Amino acid sequence: MSDLKGKKLLILGGPSLMCDVINKAREMGVYTIVTDWYEPDVSVAKKAADEYRMVSSSDIDALVKLVKEENIDGVYTQYTDSALPYCQQVCERTGLPFFIDGTQEKLISNKENSKHLCQKYGVPVSEEYTVTEDFLPEDVEKIKWPVLTKPTDNSGQRGITICNNLEELKKGYAYAKENSKEGKVVVEEYMQGEYIVLNFTLQDGNLYLSGMADKPVIDEKYANGLIRLPKGYIMPSKHLDIFYKKRFKNFEALAKGIGLKNGNWSVECVFRNDDFYVFEMQFRLGGMRHYTFVQEENGIDTLEMHIRYALTGRFEGYDLSKLDTPYYKKTYCSLNILLKDGIISKVEGLEILDSLPEVKSKLPMHQLGDKVELSGTVFQIFMKASIVAKDYDDLVRVLEIIQEKIKVYDENGKNMLLKIVGDGVMD
Repeated sequence: MSDLKGKKLLILGGPSLMCDVINKAREMGVYTIVTDWYEPDVSVAKKAADEYRMVSSSDIDALVKLVKEENIDGVYTQYTDSALPYCQQVCERTGLPFFIDGTQEKLISNKENSKHLCQKYGVPVSEEYTVTEDFLPEDVEKIKWPVLTKPTDNSGQRGITICNNLEELKKGYAYAKENSKEGKVVVEEYMQGEYIVLNFTLQDGNLYLSGMADKPVIDEKYANGLIRLPKGYIMPSKHLDIFYKKRFKNFEALAKGIGLKNGNWSVECVFRNDDFYVFEMQFRLGGMRHYTFVQEENGIDTLEMHIRYALTGRFEGYDLSKLDTPYYKKTYCSLNILLKDGIISKVEGLEILDSLPEVKSKLPMHQLGDKVELSGTVFQIFMKASIVAKDYDDLVRVLEIIQEKIKVYDENGKNMLLKIVGDGVMD
């Protein structure tokens, strides 16, 4: 493998999660430049990078100019869908490698397109309803309530509403349209069941299941009529065997059918009636940071592979055919410490995350003075933590300690934290 020391990596978008990429690039001797339109005082990644610029992630002409003037060796983005098409176009115009082409990106990131793609390859999906802004009686009478309204082209659970009647549907439809760049809305069945996340990795066209997580969500009474946020992600999933038996071949055929070659593919499902119903997918790394567990369990450094690909066009360094497996020996949890609404005025007990040996890393998402709203989105996450436990019971023990010790108070002295565990389990 080539030495990447001194190479320049331009990163589009600076969410907190991007610090993982910046830290890994620094280990590899790669020089990082983060750019977007956010001021550095609100962009954690800009402060962490070697350099930052104030060029918008969507200004393709300006980004192309920046790449040429600064002799950038690679352009990269992750974690949100919004920057993916811009990054792809910049790489295409500058001849730099990107892990997905424009057609593939539109098929996977767009919720309407991805649903039809699943149907083509025999992957179950939620029932979709034809509804326009006219809310024609003949369309509405076919609906089985409740339904979800969501934008076709957004991520982080933005713009999604649960609707139980026509009045709520009209509001949810308008909200979803506001959050869609193309102004399009999907209306579909609100599926009940267990939530599952599939984390695939592709290397040279071969598909591997790197991790499969069960996703417990908050109690409905804290959801304020919005999507129930995940408390965290627990691996390995208890449904691994049935997935391999029933659906892996379908996803393998889908990946080959649209020509996916290298990178990470995340798929969200509801497990019910012994099957997996897909409701969303992304061709990128996600907020659960599953790659930290893949490295701990299988010795594969996924971020290193991504950075190498951005700079060389080769997704190399580890042979996934020999190393990658979702059948983990330990129990892993990507924990979301979630908040109710309020202004963060005081925090106590965070030192517990440093003292517990099972907590391998933490990632703050908010700071003192931040205002949190019941948005049903990732903005309700106060902090993420990666936990490695001996088994499920050991994980629950660790989570109970965290819940007992950490307090986040609002301006009125009330604890804003939502419950992590209840009745002895992460339910």
